[in-house]
Order: sequence, then structure tokens, then C-alpha cells
Amino acid sequence: KYEIIISDDGSTDGTQEIIQEYANKYKNIVPLLSKENTGIANNANRALAVAKGKYLALLSGDDIMLPKKIETQVEYLKKNDDVIGCSHDMEVFNSETNQKIAKSSELLCSRKIPNKMGIEFFFDHSIALIPSAMMMKRAYVPKNGFNTHLKYANDYLFDIEVFVQGKLGYIDQVHGRYRKHDQQVSNISK
Repeated sequence: KYEIIISDDGSTDGTQEIIQEYANKYKNIVPLLSKENTGIANNANRALAVAKGKYLALLSGDDIMLPKKIETQVEYLKKNDDVIGCSHDMEVFNSETNQKIAKSSELLCSRKIPNKMGIEFFFDHSIALIPSAMMMKRAYVPKNGFNTHLKYANDYLFDIEVFVQGKLGYIDQVHGRYRKHDQQVSNISK
């Protein structure tokens, strides 16, 4: 059994109405609808506060889960007691054309990603993983969630807080898509 928590941070484009329609139709969808924009960290923390599952997979607005992602990662975590989370490769694509650019491992990594890694990999600039590719055991999620004092890179700090407690496993398969566009938070400098 699984739950889908959709935490919307003050959308005004009809998204909240669509979320509520799905929640009315499917009982495993939990809508968390904010009237105002409170920021990425606060939005994620609302979802973390109500999550009940043994495993946790976060998905950002720029990312798409492919079929079998959840199933593959849960099976991996069940079979690998020595890891507290796992990640996989992503297909990076152009948002306007839907054209594949490359796999994230080809764009972001200058060396092969190890099968299992300790916390040191977060400080190794030859490897970069997309946060939406990760799944972790709920028990290792920091009590306070994402740091709300950081406007950017709070997901990086969150991941460090999780994986300082144990290893990250890597599944060398594509199980998601990452949308590239000009309005991504990582492209906006203020």
C-alpha cells in the first residue's frame, strides 16, 4: 500500500483544483494545499509531516517518475539491508520540445557512479545525483525536515543529514525524467 502526498505551495493556475479532483477520486492521494507560497523547504516539510510510509520518495515539479520506479527502489531497499536509501539515473529532456538531452549520469558525473556510497560522495564533485531519483527509509529522515533558512540547496543539506547515517545504493537504470527549462530554481539568481 502506498500514499501520494501532493503538497502545493500556493498555485493560482488551477493546479489546486486538479489536485483536489484527483484526491476525491483516489483515496490514496493526500492533498496539502497552501493558500500562499511559503517556499520549497516549507512546502516539502508539510508533506514530510504527514507521511506515514516506511519508504519516502520525493518528486519535484520538474521531474517525472517512470513506471516501476517505486517498485524497483522498494525491492532494492528490501534486498540491501546495508543501505538506508537508493538512487537511480534520470533522463534529462528539453521541456519545450520533449527531446532527450542525455542521461543525468552523462551530464553531471565525470566518473562511474559506485554501486554503494558513503557520505563522502556528497562532497565528490565528480558525482551528482538528482534529488527526485532518491528514495530513503523514513526512519532516517531528519526530524526537522528541510532547512527553511536556506532559499536554495536545502535538498543538498537534507540529503547529507540523511546519508550521514548510512550508505546510499545506486541502481544503474533510468527510472525518471528531469525537465530542463529556463525557470528552474537552479537557473534563477536573486
